[in-house]
Amino acid sequence: MHLSAIAVGFFLSGAVPGYAGTATMHVKLDRETFPPKSLITLQNLADRVAATIDRLIPGRVTKSNQPEFLCYIAPDFWRGAAYDPPPITLIGAARLGEPKAARAGTVRIALDSLVLPNHAELVYELAHELAHVKMDPRYDNYLVETLAVAASLEALTVMGFEQARKMTLTITRNNCLKVFKLL
Repeated sequence: MHLSAIAVGFFLSGAVPGYAGTATMHVKLDRETFPPKSLITLQNLADRVAATIDRLIPGRVTKSNQPEFLCYIAPDFWRGAAYDPPPITLIGAARLGEPKAARAGTVRIALDSLVLPNHAELVYELAHELAHVKMDPRYDNYLVETLAVAASLEALTVMGFEQARKMTLTITRNNCLKVFKLL
């Protein structure tokens, strides 16, 4: 992981001195997998999520020169799969079921279709995956996962989904307690 102590401090405090407010990330929602009737609304929401994560985790996207990141709805057969079910950030080879716009070797974000009816759920999941992109999608461990969850919860608050944040925080807390009991 390549986060400096200063970046972690900015992340945790939510204060980013000198931040100009321009997003360094752009999410492009896939036209093939997102519903056409709500594509514009969801793209605007995705743009707000990207800007929020840029403010929470300042700096360039690690190890990527991509100007934008494709986000798509994963095929239903990925749900419940033993290997990395959605939501997930992918890098490397293309997988069976990815849309035509997905390119091998690029960073892609696959969301579950269950997030579509609920904007708060979409914000949470997309913020979580974008946090992984900002911290380097090649790595995943408990620290990275913890920071991604924290970024998602903060994004819900910043974007006005406080009630959903409280519910998600309760669920996350209960899931953590279950995991600790297994250790």
